[in-house]
Amino acid sequence: MHRIMNFVSLLSLIGRGVELQPHEAVAIAQQLIHASADVPLVRPFGPPTLESIVILSDGRVGSRRSAATPAVSEIGRLLDSMLPSGPGHVPGGLRYTLARALLEVDAPPFDSLQALSASLVRFEHGDRRRVVRSLLARADGAAPRLVAVAVAAPPDPAAPRWGFASRAAAAIIVAFAVGWLGGRRAPDEPTVPVSTTTVDLAAPAAPVEPPPQAANDGVRPTEMYSPAFSGDGRTIFFHTGGSRAPRSALMKQSGADGTASAVPVVDDGARNYHAQPSPDGHRLAFDSDRQGQRGVYVADADGSNIRRVSGSGYAAVPTWSPSGDRLAFVRAEPDRPKVWNLWLLTLATGELRRLTRFSYGQTWAASWLPDGRSVVFSHEDRLLLLSLSDGRVRSFRTPVPGRIVRTPAVSPDGRRVLFQVWRDGAWLLDLATGDMDRLLADPTAEEFAWSPDGRRFAYHSRAGGRWAIRVSSG
Repeated sequence: MHRIMNFVSLLSLIGRGVELQPHEAVAIAQQLIHASADVPLVRPFGPPTLESIVILSDGRVGSRRSAATPAVSEIGRLLDSMLPSGPGHVPGGLRYTLARALLEVDAPPFDSLQALSASLVRFEHGDRRRVVRSLLARADGAAPRLVAVAVAAPPDPAAPRWGFASRAAAAIIVAFAVGWLGGRRAPDEPTVPVSTTTVDLAAPAAPVEPPPQAANDGVRPTEMYSPAFSGDGRTIFFHTGGSRAPRSALMKQSGADGTASAVPVVDDGARNYHAQPSPDGHRLAFDSDRQGQRGVYVADADGSNIRRVSGSGYAAVPTWSPSGDRLAFVRAEPDRPKVWNLWLLTLATGELRRLTRFSYGQTWAASWLPDGRSVVFSHEDRLLLLSLSDGRVRSFRTPVPGRIVRTPAVSPDGRRVLFQVWRDGAWLLDLATGDMDRLLADPTAEEFAWSPDGRRFAYHSRAGGRWAIRVSSG
């Protein structure tokens, strides 16, 4: 049975200056996942947009043009438009949850909309319809135009609630975070100028399958990620293929000018990531899914004699100690695979030592201080300096409130840490003073590596239209 009810589109609300709060956006998304209102569809059919998502006067939510299950990328674009850009409004944990849903971070993806919905529950503030009705009441001052529409009566609460609308809504949640992840910085924020040059890493000698790409996203077939310098600074290691690629090879290229051909080191059809040459150049650490679940492996320098060293369970992103006798890496908790903590492996004995005990979120790879006694790593919105001998920790908050920090890299002299602020470029931390300055404005710059002499650093970036390795020149 249908009845006449008023509704307003999200586009109309936002266009009149109504700023959605994080819990309001989550309430809208959760309703679309679990109990979407049955509103008449209008042409052209397609993915949900601000214009097609409507809020009914009783607090329910529906979509007017979602005729099919949208792709995650389409939902990402929707959520990118749900809230205005700017720091400090959205919890870092929510941003990170949604970035994972979009496969924009190196983390286990959600295996279902239910899993995504469960992760979003902690950002809710009570009954979802009540929250949406409060949003409408708050919007009264903006005079949103309500339009009459015939809608189906609310469903029987006992009826199953997971259908097409539920799938559409979880995606909306995903895009909500991405909008905040892509926020802009104010023009007067400090930026330290740095000259960079793109190293045009040549195509590998053996062809590598490129990751699947949308026809219109402008990404070139060959992509390169996660640079690491050899101990003498003459060679850069990297991997091909992003997190969605069917395979990824570990490569290396010698010569600072990028004129030499890149050659494969491990290219066996598996997904291999994060190549890290040992300080003496005799071994190579990396992570791979070659045995079904991601783990950390060590091979000889030429890619032979590959062996798993991280034990059972998900593990990734290894880094060598300066002496080359230990590896630090992240491991997922057995009962909470979305939670990562930092572990330390002594290679000679196989001893594994837990370094952190976070109950939520994900740490990122440890970067070693030159004395081998401390490491710097990131967790959510903080950089942490951990003493391995006594467990003492110094904490440094993100320079952009609410934004997570990732991929720290300690300079060879141990005085500075280069790191990523999510979607806000590269920043430099002075460990002695705690001062932070933005070094690069490129929002895609991440996964940094210093040259051994500390005069250059490498990173990967999509600034040129494709994921490529760039090297600073000073």
